[in-house]
Amino acid sequence: MLPRRATMMPQEYPSEPPSARTIAEVQPAPRSHRLLTLRFDDGSVLTVPRRDADHAGAGPGVTLLPAAIASMQESESSTAEHFATRRLGSAERTAQELRDYLRSHGFSPGGIEHAIEALANAGFLDDERAAAQHVYLRAGRKPRSRRMLRAELLRRGIGEGAAEAALGEVDEEAAARELVARQVRRAPRDSYEAFRDSLGRLLLRRGYPYALSQRVIGDAWKDLGEGPAGSDS
Repeated sequence: MLPRRATMMPQEYPSEPPSARTIAEVQPAPRSHRLLTLRFDDGSVLTVPRRDADHAGAGPGVTLLPAAIASMQESESSTAEHFATRRLGSAERTAQELRDYLRSHGFSPGGIEHAIEALANAGFLDDERAAAQHVYLRAGRKPRSRRMLRAELLRRGIGEGAAEAALGEVDEEAAARELVARQVRRAPRDSYEAFRDSLGRLLLRRGYPYALSQRVIGDAWKDLGEGPAGSDS
């Protein structure tokens, strides 16, 4: 099993009312000229639209009162949700993928978690659904082994349980045979060894076990009427 990437789970905004904070630095947010990142003297950050920062008079050395901080948090949460919704588009995304995307735009952990929770509650974000779609699309476009599919799902942040559920009905041998059937016309036929090596490299890249690959390739050679597998005649 491939090792999973260690991640730190973002924390939401504190449940208690915000306290006044002094802005230490104002910078353009990464990847978006429409946003500004406010860094406060306590180490916290908020990333908000420029217009909201300007309206609050945000600048280095400026102290924002609790009401202004709460307003900035609300602005960040709604903006993060908008960015995440746009990112979803027509494809399913996992919660971890959206976290990574929002983090890359400079949103604070609290703003990210509020956006994730809102989208999940609205039914727009579901890791099990994303896992099922991933496996379905792979089967139709680029068949690959259960081992490789599982590694892909884990890299996307899918949990062990959801990954296993999505892989439950995967027929690895049928997928390998379909892949070979798609590529068999391109494989050399001057010898079985050349035929086997060409298709074997393809199946290896897609993660299929050696024994299964050899069986499927041998059957494909026989179906072509080229003689017994392993024969050059």
